[in-house]
Amino acid sequence: MKLIENLLLKACGYTLIILTSFYLFGILTDYTDPYISFSTFGVVFIFGAIISIANLILKSDNIHIALRITIHYLALLAAFFAVFIIAGNIGTNGAGEIFSSIVIFSIFYAIMFSVVYIVRRFIKKIDKKIDFKCAKKRSNNPPKSAYESLYKGDK
Repeated sequence: MKLIENLLLKACGYTLIILTSFYLFGILTDYTDPYISFSTFGVVFIFGAIISIANLILKSDNIHIALRITIHYLALLAAFFAVFIIAGNIGTNGAGEIFSSIVIFSIFYAIMFSVVYIVRRFIKKIDKKIDFKCAKKRSNNPPKSAYESLYKGDK
């Protein structure tokens, strides 16, 4: 149950990020009608859920890292095409459009993957330093015993 809750929470987070990006893009480019229908929202939510599942695969330790990254990339690429072909934003009438979409998606994936990787490494490094300082502080100040003798000085 915790796994499903975690997947849904992350899917909702990705949906929020994607829709916020769409709306910001619409505002910044003076798009005349930045309206998203419920069906488009559903497609974006499914895309967010696929991203969440792909990230679960990426975090699995049972598979070699290169294979995990490849599966992650291919799952997101397939989801990207499914979402944008269903939404009608990518035409399937020319190989040039599809190839351009793959190249743009791949560049965007590489940039986002690199940024997330660097940020996570930075955060892990900071966490280790904080944990080390907290552990050192605890070892310098051992906890006092809860028991205190009433007759400390009388021996």
